[in-house]
Amino acid sequence: MGGTFNPVHLGHLRAAEEIRERLKLDKIVFMPAATPPHKGLTDLASFDDRLEMLRLAIEDRKPVFELSDLEGKLVPPNYTAHTLKVMTSGPNTDHHIYFIVGFDSFKNIGSWHDYRSIFTMASLAVYSRHGDEVEPSGLLETLDCTLGPGSVWAQKDSFFYRNDLLPVYFLKPSLLQISSSSIRLSLKAGQSIRYLTPEPVRQYIAARGLYLKTRDKNKA
Repeated sequence: MGGTFNPVHLGHLRAAEEIRERLKLDKIVFMPAATPPHKGLTDLASFDDRLEMLRLAIEDRKPVFELSDLEGKLVPPNYTAHTLKVMTSGPNTDHHIYFIVGFDSFKNIGSWHDYRSIFTMASLAVYSRHGDEVEPSGLLETLDCTLGPGSVWAQKDSFFYRNDLLPVYFLKPSLLQISSSSIRLSLKAGQSIRYLTPEPVRQYIAARGLYLKTRDKNKA
């Protein structure tokens, strides 16, 4: 499960838990992006800070949840296709990888570097946020625009398949409506983020004064 995790919040964790159960995955590997080429965020916390917040967030869910610093070790810019190539070309590659991505990111996948190779290295698990009116037809439209016509919907298992690529799963959103951007805005407005992130993460943000124009530890 990749992303900026800027910061990680309970919505990320709940979505991961639901996806793990739905797809019967052995574990979820959280992989923060080091230098995301598409985001262009002006308030992006450092990679080390985002990595540490993730470590704190999943500490009580090991070994089902695991943390990877792989993208911090790769030469920037960091592309998903490159990351997956590294993951599938090293030792112990006899496992099947699912790349978990939000629909808001997936709908722009045609602009990603070497995007077609992503569909050959991992099954994609696409989920949307609660409140987004996304149906399988919306995912099919993106697939057709990106890969060309030919994707077939398997209703029983909720995935699209093609002869030449790995399946693309469509997953219903978690009920939690939380976003990293809204958390950052709350912090800048001096509002509480309690119960939006795991408590150790909230405390870390407060101690480090993250996402604040001025370092005020009492407003997190």
